Amino acid sequence: MRTKRRYLAIRVRPESEAPPAKEVYEGILKAFSELYGSIELIRANVKLAWSDETGGALVVRCSIGSSWKVLLAISRVTNVAGRQVALDVVRASGVIRRAKEELGRGLDHS
Repeated sequence: MRTKRRYLAIRVRPESEAPPAKEVYEGILKAFSELYGSIELIRANVKLAWSDETGGALVVRCSIGSSWKVLLAISRVTNVAGRQVALDVVRASGVIRRAKEELGRGLDHS
């Protein structure tokens, strides 16, 4: 049986000074590891699934059973690459397409 996943659509604020998505992702991994340890990080299977060119939006994939832990880790990230940031989870979805659509909607309002 296939493992179920959750895709978390994340917007980085401020968008004008957003660090690269890879650095935001690494910040999430670091926060998760500090909270739950490296073994639980492996079980959560957290991956960067998609990011926009500016770094202001990204989608992170994780196992469905660990999604609440990933959400908590995301909320703890306040500084990435020496920049103050706020990470807003705008949608949790079972398919990446829906997560990306939600991020696209939010970018049109800017």
